[in-house]
Amino acid sequence: MTIISRVKLSTVIVCVAIASVTLVSPTPALAQSTKPLKGKWTLTLQTPFGALPLPVTFRKNGRGIVEVSGQRLPLAYREDATSFSFSFEWDGPLAPGGQNLSVVIRGVKTSKTALTGTAILISEFPDPASPIQVQAQTEHVTGQRQ
Repeated sequence: MTIISRVKLSTVIVCVAIASVTLVSPTPALAQSTKPLKGKWTLTLQTPFGALPLPVTFRKNGRGIVEVSGQRLPLAYREDATSFSFSFEWDGPLAPGGQNLSVVIRGVKTSKTALTGTAILISEFPDPASPIQVQAQTEHVTGQRQ
């Protein structure tokens, strides 16, 4: 085999390898899930009392609104290509004794129209055994773009 034939064969092998990686790579699928959160969503928070729907509107600049028990509460969020988090304060009756709740939701975008994650509900009810000295619990969250 001549040097020119070896170079051409090497070039063909490299081109085939690049094409294979491009066609098999998860990047195109990942690109589908990188659509910004901006817009209207319905999140479903799984609680011990059943599923709680949470209509959420993500606006630009990391701000938005969540609707809970007839209240429209401001939220702050951040996101990157596949993950997100947001938080809001809720003067709501779900915590023991009806205390306020701090809610933090962290998760991943599973597609352009779906997400899944964990909600951390932090109450004002004292809990000396807790490292944060108040009751906190986690719950599963799913969401669909509207």
